Formats: sequence, structure tokens, C-alpha cells
Amino acid sequence: MDMQDNVILKTEKLSRHFWGLVALTQVDIELKRGEILGIIGPNGAGKTTLINVLTGLFPPTEGRIIYEGKDISALPAHIRSRIGIARTFQISRPLVDLTLLENVMTGALFARGLTCPQAIKKASDVCGFMGLQDLDKPVSKLTALEIKKMEVARALSTDPKILMLDELMAGISSDEADEMMDLINKIRGQGISICVIEHVMRVIAALTDRVIVLDWGRTLAEGPYAEVSHNPMVIKAYLGEDA
Repeated sequence: MDMQDNVILKTEKLSRHFWGLVALTQVDIELKRGEILGIIGPNGAGKTTLINVLTGLFPPTEGRIIYEGKDISALPAHIRSRIGIARTFQISRPLVDLTLLENVMTGALFARGLTCPQAIKKASDVCGFMGLQDLDKPVSKLTALEIKKMEVARALSTDPKILMLDELMAGISSDEADEMMDLINKIRGQGISICVIEHVMRVIAALTDRVIVLDWGRTLAEGPYAEVSHNPMVIKAYLGEDA
């Protein structure tokens, strides 16, 4: 296989400006097929902005996004979802008037365009994969961990090729984070490429194949976590002396 054939998503000199604020500057990344890529950096580094631009929530100010060899820079978010790019959000966004199953169904209905019976089947299968039970439970009765799993399940119901997870471990315990890490590895086992934004460094260390460090919207370092975590610039900008 050609090395470029192994890259499912890449950016070329990707920049995003918000009026006078430069959130991303000339960012070049590559996500390989079946890889778990970590994106780390201090608050305000541009991590979530990068995910927002990759998934179509914001258009890039400059640069290109290449997905499976095609320029998708101008495609809106719903089209990117349909072609295989899914995400979760840093702040959970459950549809509070719906049940667990109905929340997960929304991805299958609106991103995949399935019929209602097909969406019920798809959502039920994905919930089973994620270890979710009591599918008729109202969202208001779900635990923090169940809501996290539900958000991932909703993304998976779109049959993604890429899954982007924005601070999935926030608000859950260490044991629950371990459970989520097992599930993320299980998802990777399905052939899905995963991009993880995370502040919990033990999660990044355990999960990722490579890490990209952002600082002030620029790429500061890239490589395996064991290598990046000893980079003096990364320690100074983000990890601290005890990293």
C-alpha cells in the first residue's frame, strides 16, 4: 500500500481566524487509517477549533482538508457526517426530552437517512456494542458515564470512518475512564480511525499511537507520547516539570 493510501484525513496549512483572533495557523496533520491520534495542548491552544473545522462546524479561513483523497474544505457539517466523519462534543448535548434509544437513533435517521425501523435496529445494535442497557430510560435518569456512552453511540450510529472525541473523559471517575478506554480500543478494532482531544495524560499515554501538541494555534510537536512528553518545549508550554 502506498503511504498516502494509508492516510484517511489530512490538512494542508489549515488556518482559522475569528475576526481579530487567530485560532489556528498553518496546521498540517495526518490521520492514518485505524490510528488513534491524540491532540493535546493548553486551554486556548486551538484543539476544539481544529475539530470544529475538520467536522465542518466552521469553514477554514485558509488551507485545505483532504478526506480519502478529496478536498472537503467547503462541505457543510451534515455532508461530512454522511461521508463518514463523526464527533462528540466537549459539553454533552443530549436531547433531554427523548429516551436513550431515541437519542442514539438521531444519528442513524439524520446522518444515514435510515427509515425508522432501520434506525431502531441500528441504534439498538450500537447501544449493545457500547454496553448500554435500559434503552427506554429517559436521559434525565442517565448517569454521567451513560451519557458519555450515549454520545459515542450516537456518533457510531452514523457508521463513521473517523470518530473525533472531544474531552470524553471529563466529569467521570478514573475507573469509568478505564472503561471508556477499553471501549475506544474496541471501536478502533472495528477499523475506525479515532482522534482524541484529552487533558488526562494517562489516557493519552495509554491510548494513542501518535500525539500532536498545539500551542497558540500552531503545531508545537508531533510523535509518540513517550517522545513528545520529554520535549522541553512541550513541558514548558503544557505538561509541566512533573510530566
